[in-house]
Parts: sequence; C-alpha cells; structure tokens
Amino acid sequence: MKKKSFYFYSTGKFLKILILLILFLGITGTVYATNIRGHLYRIGPYGNYSATDIGLHLENIMSPGIIFSQPIYTNAFGMYYFYKIPKGDYLLVIPRRNAPALKYRIRIPNLTNDPRVFYDIAPIPLP
Repeated sequence: MKKKSFYFYSTGKFLKILILLILFLGITGTVYATNIRGHLYRIGPYGNYSATDIGLHLENIMSPGIIFSQPIYTNAFGMYYFYKIPKGDYLLVIPRRNAPALKYRIRIPNLTNDPRVFYDIAPIPLP
C-alpha cells in the first residue's frame, strides 16, 4: 500500500476549508442597518415652526404595539434620529396626551453601515 504524501493531505484540507468558507459567506450575506432622520413641525398662524421635545418611537409593522426602538425626542430644530435600524416596514409612533397616537408607516431600505449616511423621512406636520 502506497503512503500518501503530506502535501496531498494539507492541500485537501485547505480546499475543504476554503469551500466551506465561501459557502458560509455566500449564505449569510451582508446585514446592513440604516440610520434614519426626520423632521416634525407645527403649522402656526404665522407659518411653520419646529416641533421640539416631541417623543416618538418605532414599532414593527408585523407586531404593532411592541416598541422596536428606544423612545427618542426631537431636538431644538424638530429633528429626530434613529441609529442602526434594520431593513423593513415600521410604524413611526408619536404618542399624545388625551388623544390617540399618531402613526405613520415608513419603509426602511438597506443602505449601508456607514454612520455618516442617513435615510431621510419626509417632514411630518403635527396637528
């Protein structure tokens, strides 16, 4: 019986590992999360002005009522920011006192993991 050389075993093992690595990377793909920003404003008698300190959060459209993100507040310019949100359909929920919450459906695309890139949501007027 002829002995196989060390080179044969090491090459075969290397090829198996390489094939498994390629399959693993091909199956898993790349998962991206998107940064989101938007603007809330109010309509006044003298024009529009920023809605500051308004609380809002995201809910997954498939399970309404379950909060997906931490509640956040608009800044002094009426802007809000959500970071690292996965692709999907969401409800942007603005709770109100003594009135039903305002809910806006938004779709988040796959963009990039770059923290400098934001997906802009159209400005939302508040009653």
